[in-house]
Amino acid sequence: MTSRMEEPNAVIQGNSDEPADNASNSSGMESDDNAAETGTKQVSVITGISWNVYAIPKFGLPDLSSFQRMGSLIKRQLDSLPPNWSDDVIYSENLQTVIHDDGIPLVWVPRSEIVTELLAATSRAARVAVLLARCDEIVEDCRLVLTDISHETLAAQRPLAMKAVNAFAGGHYEAAQALAVVVTETAVAHQFPNADYAATKKQVNFDLVQARLTKIRVEAALIPINPFYTAWKPSWGIPAPEELSRHVSVHQADVGHYTKSNSTVAILLVTSVLRALQEMRKQTDTAQLE
Repeated sequence: MTSRMEEPNAVIQGNSDEPADNASNSSGMESDDNAAETGTKQVSVITGISWNVYAIPKFGLPDLSSFQRMGSLIKRQLDSLPPNWSDDVIYSENLQTVIHDDGIPLVWVPRSEIVTELLAATSRAARVAVLLARCDEIVEDCRLVLTDISHETLAAQRPLAMKAVNAFAGGHYEAAQALAVVVTETAVAHQFPNADYAATKKQVNFDLVQARLTKIRVEAALIPINPFYTAWKPSWGIPAPEELSRHVSVHQADVGHYTKSNSTVAILLVTSVLRALQEMRKQTDTAQLE
């Protein structure tokens, strides 16, 4: 007596009185023939019962080279973002305000957690409070980045920048601000030797919305030079700028401008700018070799 399973493609090999070995051998022979001619295979599952299993079709892989090139391009662009930025920084509505209007550097320094706090703050006063609360960590961040600066064209400024950071760490905020300001101006003047202050401000007045990802960390690092180069004279009859100003620091020294908060911005600025200039000069060196 034979039986038929309800599963599709189940077939009977002989009857239940046949020896199991014969059924199995018969199945194996049929399997070879069928596999060659129809692409199916007989697999003995239970004595006397086997299943028709269709061979898995072989699909050729599509040409993925274009996707691989695109993935490589995207990776290079993402790698060009500042290393201290989390993935959502470029989407922050406050990014341009903090860097351009407040003049607070956000590239290479400070660390990612502080960048996030600064962008989340709703006013300049709130952002200054963040800087003051995290100034010990900011000192660590500046020292770490300055240690990484090795380009020969910055060899005369890097030690002075480190001394400014050390002065800040020692509580000498006015000295730190004064030294950081003149080192920053020296480095920027070397980069733009034929430009006056107004022309330099135009050259670094980048729009982050329009910036290319491959250039954003250099451009974003130089943007705070705009408020840094803001001129002011008492005879103008307007209040001195609250933001760190090279002009006020050098020509109109005042205890109201030489503050711990401006000193914090100054050591961030000199660190960020020197690191950005190293990036620019390494890119130039590479281009000349190609």
